[in-house]
Amino acid sequence: MTPLRIQPQPGTTPDVVQKIDTLNRKLGSFIHAPLNLKEVLRMEPFAADGEVVRAVAAALDDYAILPASPEERERQCTTGLPKDYDIVGFWYCVALLALSAEPEAVRYLLVLARM
Repeated sequence: MTPLRIQPQPGTTPDVVQKIDTLNRKLGSFIHAPLNLKEVLRMEPFAADGEVVRAVAAALDDYAILPASPEERERQCTTGLPKDYDIVGFWYCVALLALSAEPEAVRYLLVLARM
């Protein structure tokens, strides 16, 4: 499995780069996806920063887990998800987006809901 890694967006301030580094370390420390509200709320400090939220949404946009076409969706139904899918990191990032009202977070969650 390849760990999901959030990359800072171009022009990101050093403060936000530090927060993203902290987020990446935190994502790497979890052993299972968030299962309850207490675990989801672990992402609250990161969800409060719009730049971090936008970086997470951009990372998930590039994360090849959501099928891009009906054919790809059908293939995933028969063959399963990619073997390098970081299920823990992905769902903690989704939890982070769910805690934010940033337009990019809402956009990504709507895409996810339609899959």
